[in-house]
Amino acid sequence: MKLVQESRDIVMVLDQDCRIIKINKEFSKILKCDETKAIGNRIYDYINVINNVKYDSLNEDLLSGEVVEIEIEIDNFKDKYKYSNLIGIPTYFRDKFFGAVVSIRDRTSDAIKEIEKSKSLEIALDNAEKYRKEKDEFYARMSHDMRTPLNAVISYSDFGMNEAENDETVKYFKQIKESSKYLLGLIDDVLNFIKLENGNIALNEQPVMYDELVKNVCTIIKARAALKGVELEVNSDDSTWQCQMFDELRIKQIYLNVLNNAVKYSNPNGKVIWNQKYVFDENDKPYFKNEIIDYGVGMTDDFIKIMFEPYTREQNELSSYEESSGLGLSIAKSLLDVLGGKIDCISKVGVGTKMIINIPAKELKTEDCFEKAKEKEKCSYKGSRVLIVEDNPINYNIGEKLLNDINIETENAIDGIVGVKMAKESNYDA
Repeated sequence: MKLVQESRDIVMVLDQDCRIIKINKEFSKILKCDETKAIGNRIYDYINVINNVKYDSLNEDLLSGEVVEIEIEIDNFKDKYKYSNLIGIPTYFRDKFFGAVVSIRDRTSDAIKEIEKSKSLEIALDNAEKYRKEKDEFYARMSHDMRTPLNAVISYSDFGMNEAENDETVKYFKQIKESSKYLLGLIDDVLNFIKLENGNIALNEQPVMYDELVKNVCTIIKARAALKGVELEVNSDDSTWQCQMFDELRIKQIYLNVLNNAVKYSNPNGKVIWNQKYVFDENDKPYFKNEIIDYGVGMTDDFIKIMFEPYTREQNELSSYEESSGLGLSIAKSLLDVLGGKIDCISKVGVGTKMIINIPAKELKTEDCFEKAKEKEKCSYKGSRVLIVEDNPINYNIGEKLLNDINIETENAIDGIVGVKMAKESNYDA
């Protein structure tokens, strides 16, 4: 009993009705009452706990023989014991429930630190969200402000190449176009990575003929590979050419990023092999297994560990003059994560690299893809009229020329108000 009296915690002995039959010095000190006044009263007369169901059923739990251990917040305490741990231990006399010993240990100091930490975390999260929104707005503006003039340069380069009267002029326009496309590619890489980082990528799945998708990718890569004299060899089994439900843009982006790396880090006049197979996993689910192999400079073991981190590039004899944002593999990996796919790497310095890409397949009836192709073939734009609402003369001139080239007539509205008025006064196809 002396141990109870000298305890630094609030300690009381209760009878079977939760009435006090004994208290210690700490109880008297904190609640400012002596033992004679406290005896016979219930614990609830002194300890007003805020919204705690377990505390409300304390008597029932003790009667049933349960040891009660709960965290409580005491409404009528301001400083010490405001936040406490309550432990109730049932007591028995000759196997019959007699009452309980209840101890209340102060944890206010730790609780306040936890609350302050929680508030700080909440503020930090709010600030992070605010920063994310501001960053997204900035990149959205940057995207528009930088893409618009670059797209104009690329389009006018095309016009120049088509209308140039000698090969030398065509060459100049081509160099302008390629440089602009490279800058546009860097912007796209950064913006795509930010979207993936923020979880803002939405898939747009459509019926796609897989062989056509591969041909389109090969056309782009072969043009790039030809500049280095690199040969692209594509091997696939017959089952690969099937109609799939894919986000065509994202699948192309994955293949282009990895193949572009393979070409980039191949030696001049080298070779890149793209093996494709339509296989099934252990759960009998189909997927496309791709192996993209180059015989270039290869990668060190240390770099392989971080190769999918953004803005990383291995330093070797080719990286010094090969243009790269260091985002290609990071974007490919993130897109594959969204698609439920996988990417692995085997590489050796001076020997080459094998990238293994698995993409889940979603096969459709071939007729669905053919129907889509027929719809495209049926499209005829001759005689169509389009209203272009554009306040930038350069953008309008580009749009006008591109649409005129496929027999579409255009008219321009300098802003939305004028556009609405013109749309009401005349019938446009778009």
